[in-house]
Amino acid sequence: MKRQPKLTIGQTLKSIRENSHLTQKELYDGIMSVAHRHRIEVDEQTPSFEKLSNILSRVSISFDEFEYIKNGYQLKTANLFFSKFLTLRTTNYPEKMKLLKEEMEQYLQAEKNQFVQHLLWILEAFIYKQETKDLEGTRKLGLRVWESLEKKDAWYFLDIFLISQIVYIFDYQTIEHIMNRLFTYLDLYHDFQNTKQIAKYVYYNYATLLKEHGEITKMIAPLKKSLEIAQNEHDLLLMMDIKYLLAEIDWINGEKELSLKEATKIIQSLYYFGMKEIALDNKKEWLKLTNIDISLEES
Repeated sequence: MKRQPKLTIGQTLKSIRENSHLTQKELYDGIMSVAHRHRIEVDEQTPSFEKLSNILSRVSISFDEFEYIKNGYQLKTANLFFSKFLTLRTTNYPEKMKLLKEEMEQYLQAEKNQFVQHLLWILEAFIYKQETKDLEGTRKLGLRVWESLEKKDAWYFLDIFLISQIVYIFDYQTIEHIMNRLFTYLDLYHDFQNTKQIAKYVYYNYATLLKEHGEITKMIAPLKKSLEIAQNEHDLLLMMDIKYLLAEIDWINGEKELSLKEATKIIQSLYYFGMKEIALDNKKEWLKLTNIDISLEES
């Protein structure tokens, strides 16, 4: 489909009105005067937030959709990066992460955008961790984001998302306070946009941090919450990650035969479906935990 031109606020309102076969009176009556509605459609005046909200409500269009139409039926660049990042987090392709990192760097050379800068730092930390397995170095990279966000009195949606991606930077003494605050905001934003998708990573990342500190029993509840959301969203990679961690917990709790069977199935499936780096990492973790070397091929 041919790319659509970007529009002004007035042009967008006029386009929506005409495409809905509405007269100015039908769309604007009771919201603004005849003179005011004409000036807005020719961009001589900008509607207030309240008036724009009332107008969009009449045609059942959200502010996000209005911005999308206004931007030529495209996401704004920052939102596009956000969308790409979320997709990559559910696929874990290192090369695609590097390409996205290059796109963000090029964008930031021309534009200032705090969210994109923070997202870039998080992506750099992920890539660094994949390449080096250096957790301390990864924490230092992620800390740059927290140094900015911790100054805020309130966290908003994108702040919640960013913090959900850097849970690993906090020490054990700090994490419980941070997580309680994060869970409070997740509850406030429960029905907003991608909050459920963010929540599944909050619970998962919290569980992996608990693992680092040997709090194995405490891992179960956040892992099960994350698994429930992942199953509802058909996020197969995260589901396998969580089930692998639960298999480790079962092994530690004495369920040797059951956990070995589950871990073997997960590692071989990851390898078969091309997630070889993750499969090899889990294979090493399982060997370290159990002294059992799982074959990557089904017997």
